[in-house]
Amino acid sequence: MIFALRAAYQTAGAFRGYALLSAGPRVLNVLLIAGLFVLLARRATASGILVAQLAALLGVLAAAVLFLPRAALQLPRRDEAVFRRTAAYSWPLIFWSLASLVVNWFGLAAVKRYGAAADVGHFAVAWQAVTVLTALQVATLNAVTPLLMSLAAEKRRDGLTRYVEDALPQTAWAIGLGCVLLGAAAEAIPLLFGADYAPSVVLTQVLLAGVAFGAFAAFQEALVKALDRVKATACVMAALAAMNVLLALALTPRLGALGAAAAAAAALILSALLYIPIVEALPGLGSCGSAGRGRAWLGLLAPVVLAVAAVCLDRALWRLTAAAGILLTWLVLARAVNVFPAATPARLADMRMPEPLRRALTFFYARMGR
Repeated sequence: MIFALRAAYQTAGAFRGYALLSAGPRVLNVLLIAGLFVLLARRATASGILVAQLAALLGVLAAAVLFLPRAALQLPRRDEAVFRRTAAYSWPLIFWSLASLVVNWFGLAAVKRYGAAADVGHFAVAWQAVTVLTALQVATLNAVTPLLMSLAAEKRRDGLTRYVEDALPQTAWAIGLGCVLLGAAAEAIPLLFGADYAPSVVLTQVLLAGVAFGAFAAFQEALVKALDRVKATACVMAALAAMNVLLALALTPRLGALGAAAAAAAALILSALLYIPIVEALPGLGSCGSAGRGRAWLGLLAPVVLAVAAVCLDRALWRLTAAAGILLTWLVLARAVNVFPAATPARLADMRMPEPLRRALTFFYARMGR
């Protein structure tokens, strides 16, 4: 039902509602579960969490139906050419969705098969923790994707080139920073769920290394889809699923939940690298973003370093110290390679945004760029 309503909002051009509908269930779910833990003094039951999840889903569904645009209720005109193009675009997404299902669930199944009973809960909590970043990624992509499709339809190669050269490197560094901050915040998991879930901290930090590359790949995937290369994105997702299965079968029997987390992270990193030749081959763009993408990959190394530190350090204080050192290094390197040029706010002058956000961006770029 959610997917059908998202399609209705997108068809009607209500992209703000489409973005809210995409991110709403996850955000509301997190808020309700957090409230549940606070109200019940951190002793929420499984049934209570399930009720919170259902309440989030039903709340978003009710709001989506209530505010459904009238344009979404009109039957489209029959146009065989449009239907053929839509079918050609859509059928690879079936395989993309199946591969995504494998990625999301095979690691947990492998832990259940080869690990201890407690490892299943530890891995499940860690996987849910990294979905905080996924929710932000989905919300951002819902705003970016229509823009890229518009640029592609209007054959605005200048705009697409700017996306590759400027936006992608900045996005990668922002993702790297977000993953390190989220990895540091993961140290609070034992406070929320109890000391028994302390192993979930390291699992979360290891998963974030792969999630960072996966999130960056999603922004390249949006560009590739906008230029009608949907088959390529389906192939990347299939490769990700295959690598995830093979690596999980190899590592989980030996390392348990940590092996499953490492397998998922490695598969996400390797599959993200597949977008290098794909983006290079896009028509009209050539190798415009090669240097910029080199800087982008450098920004994504921050959560990888944190993951290595998390595996090697067995105390929370030491891991937090490592995270602080990585953040300081991130700041120094971001200024050194000028990832966030000071001229960026001027390029965004025509973009509508809240004035406080514009002032915040101007301040940030003035301090980080040159």
